Amino acid sequence: MTTEPLTLTVPDMTCDHCVQAVTAGVSPLPGVESVEIDLDTKLVVVRGGDIDRAAVVAAIDDAGFDVA
Repeated sequence: MTTEPLTLTVPDMTCDHCVQAVTAGVSPLPGVESVEIDLDTKLVVVRGGDIDRAAVVAAIDDAGFDVA
């Protein structure tokens, strides 16, 4: 678990629907305070306290996207 921002690359995100799906999956996780997504760079930045990287990756996977 980490208190540092967690930055992940999600190369398959292409549209606002992708952003909404990833945000909806990650936001409810314990410790998550914010989710920022940049479609140009394909980066997801998760901020908060005690963020579980494995849980974030699983939530993104459940939303239908692979983390690089």
